[in-house]
Amino acid sequence: MLLPNNTFLDNGRFQILHKIGVGGFGITYKALELGLLKRSDFDDSFILEKYNEPKTVVIKELFHKASCIRSDDNKVSFNEKSQAEEYEKLVKNQLDEGHKLRQLDHPNIVKTTRIFKENNTAYMVLDYIDGKDLEAIVNNTGPLQPDKAQKYFRQIAEALHEVHSKKKLHLDVAPNNILIRTKDDTAILIDFGISQSYDDTGNIIGTTSKLVVGRKENYSPLEQKGLDMLKSFYPTFDIYALGATYYFAVTGKVPPDASMMSAGHAHRVLASECNKNYNDYTDAIIDKATAIKYTNRFETALNFKTALLNEVQYLSKIKEIERLITNKNLQLAKIELENAKKNYLSTKTIEKLLSKLNTDSTPPNSQSSPISNDAEKLFNDLQNAFNKEEFETCRNFAMQLPMSYQDKVKPFLSKLTKQNIDAYNAVNQKIANLNDKLNQTQIIANNNNLYNQYKKEFGLIKSEFSGLQLPKNKLSIKLENLSNRLEATKIIQVETKPQNRKYITYATVALVGFGATFGIIKSTNSKSDAGSTTIVTDSATATNSIAADTTLKVNIDTIKKTKIDSPIITKPDIVPTLTKQEIEAVEAFGDSFDADLCSEYSKYYKIITNNNALKNNNRLKTFIRKYKESCLYN
Repeated sequence: MLLPNNTFLDNGRFQILHKIGVGGFGITYKALELGLLKRSDFDDSFILEKYNEPKTVVIKELFHKASCIRSDDNKVSFNEKSQAEEYEKLVKNQLDEGHKLRQLDHPNIVKTTRIFKENNTAYMVLDYIDGKDLEAIVNNTGPLQPDKAQKYFRQIAEALHEVHSKKKLHLDVAPNNILIRTKDDTAILIDFGISQSYDDTGNIIGTTSKLVVGRKENYSPLEQKGLDMLKSFYPTFDIYALGATYYFAVTGKVPPDASMMSAGHAHRVLASECNKNYNDYTDAIIDKATAIKYTNRFETALNFKTALLNEVQYLSKIKEIERLITNKNLQLAKIELENAKKNYLSTKTIEKLLSKLNTDSTPPNSQSSPISNDAEKLFNDLQNAFNKEEFETCRNFAMQLPMSYQDKVKPFLSKLTKQNIDAYNAVNQKIANLNDKLNQTQIIANNNNLYNQYKKEFGLIKSEFSGLQLPKNKLSIKLENLSNRLEATKIIQVETKPQNRKYITYATVALVGFGATFGIIKSTNSKSDAGSTTIVTDSATATNSIAADTTLKVNIDTIKKTKIDSPIITKPDIVPTLTKQEIEAVEAFGDSFDADLCSEYSKYYKIITNNNALKNNNRLKTFIRKYKESCLYN
């Protein structure tokens, strides 16, 4: 059945060393690539240009052991004509697929380097990977430890996502088709021998052999037994195989065949019962991935990966809910359980706790204990914390309230989901990050690429902000300030026209009013930009430049394009100031700064930063510092 050792293939380019493994659809050999083939200048023959050092490769020979036989000259033949016809389809498909596989470029997918036909069958040449397959590892050393299983299967899920993104199905995911590379302990998906490609509408490209169906009974889904199902693109075929392979990896047991389980003739022992290192969340992942009905599985390989990543958060959430139950916050615990069921997976632990709560919870009408003043104050504090966007504090208050308040608390907790809080925090962090970039940028004016990059980032932040489901007044102020700072980075050209001299100070003041420190400097006097200047983030240089060259002028048409909505625009010759009473009030604000009043403080901030005399007031400097820390950069 095997090719003899030292057999040469592809006009002498490859030399078979020895067999690596045999599967239902192919034989894998370790081989040497001796060189490159070059067509002769005199005829259609090929000349082998040998490498100085031969390369070690893997060659996968298509050989369906249930129907193929090999003659003495290594040709593959068949006992029945019908088998030969089906096999020809399989050979043609593998040749077509092999050329498409060369387009796959991913660190967790084996690289296909060549595909050719010889001996009436197809050969696929792959990079050689020094390592062991998952089946051998588990059989030799036992089930994987949780950290290893997490690592390997996240990598394979990413590999499958890459395959599916190219409208391909692997159709042969199994423990012996996952290699663990020795040098870096990385999982590699191999053996695309029966993979299929689909067009953008999800219809199969090319022909499909009946020999493909029913592949690897213990790892293929039920619907893969029908040729018609293979004609449409269903990533859930590979998701089932991934889940079944995950089961083997964590238990060391081969999963039952899908058809046997569907008919009720076989039962899969829970992974958590086979291996105490795993829990019912692992069971839930496997159950969802290997659901008999394909529409009940994870829709994508990335969904499978996300479920793996969520395990730590799930376990933490269960502990939090158990504390609520211990503290008799039963209604709140029930709400959290329902949220956990939506955010993670439905596990036996969740169902058991929900069942217990439904049995033990006292109906609201039976509550007879009086409402204490302390509880009422706590509920008011909860409302205030929610409005102030102190969401973790709000949740803590909710957990301390008695059962009689749970109906009032429920509307708040329905919004305070993990997804909503994470989304809020993400926007807050992105605003801070873009502010940091603006702080670190020395010159942004006259750099349209950098401005456009920041503008694009701001647009994405604004889009995420609009979708937030929580109060966002603080974020709104931060977003407005960020927008002002970004607009202040627009380039403003200054021309040497006498009639525009009075606008120099006006341009500088107007830009400072945006909340960023800007000035004007003169450009070089080269022929290309003589008489032109640029706004930069260096007020000292700008001030010196204006003092040294009073001929600098501002193009008023360009100023108008900055869309600065401020009294400074309408009265460029008047420097705004504060009354004595306002100065005293702002000094008091600096002593007892309230971040919730940023919108009210902003008008004072703009006036002070535009007035040199006010900026030198030490007590006002305290106000400016606190405003920047709390309202601009947070």
